[in-house]
Amino acid sequence: MALVSHDHKFIFLKTAKTAGTSVEMFLEAMCTGAQAPVSERTHARETERLIVGMRLVEKADRIPLDKIWYNHMPASEIRNLLGQRTWDSYRTITTVRNPFDLVVSRFHWTAERRGDPPLPRSPERQRAEFTDFVKGSAFPSSADITHLDGAFAIHHVVRFEHLREDLHKLCGNLGRPYEPALLTHVKATAWRRFGVPVHAYYTPETEEIVCKEHGWMFDCGGYSRSAQDIAAEVCG
Repeated sequence: MALVSHDHKFIFLKTAKTAGTSVEMFLEAMCTGAQAPVSERTHARETERLIVGMRLVEKADRIPLDKIWYNHMPASEIRNLLGQRTWDSYRTITTVRNPFDLVVSRFHWTAERRGDPPLPRSPERQRAEFTDFVKGSAFPSSADITHLDGAFAIHHVVRFEHLREDLHKLCGNLGRPYEPALLTHVKATAWRRFGVPVHAYYTPETEEIVCKEHGWMFDCGGYSRSAQDIAAEVCG
């Protein structure tokens, strides 16, 4: 979605599989003065001070506003709704994640959505299934969320691997106190407990595909384009 604060003049644009929901909820709580993490499930809300997008509402239960402010909205739609003048005068915020880690997470998330049990596989089988996924799936790079007219349109980036550090810095930039108790982790997948390192999923071919499809995120997050280097970068 987009979370828009008129008081603090920022727009949060939520990318996929990057802890975006956790950060969105943190920022919502910060803006509303909540004393505890806000609910992950919510209808869209729009007031003079704040716009909150719909989260986790089933299609049958959605209200008209849920169809206007919704999950993972492209920057172009948000700009059109807010107007060019507001868009130009507000700071934009998003989350990023090492794409090698992001795509492995997306692979397991997709399997969970299909109802596949999160069982450990042999390294060879896991790599083969992952290779088929990368070569055959249209997994989103979120570039439509963060780019306008082919250019990166974000002022502040929060990295998945340095979530608390970057949120602390962001709060300082917004002139707000950093309250770590408002940060909650949602939508965690179970695959990490099997202890398979991220780089073990990759072949030179799949590494090249991910570098091509997610090039912008490597650049703005300062990530190495070698999957072998990810152990030094990923801590989530």
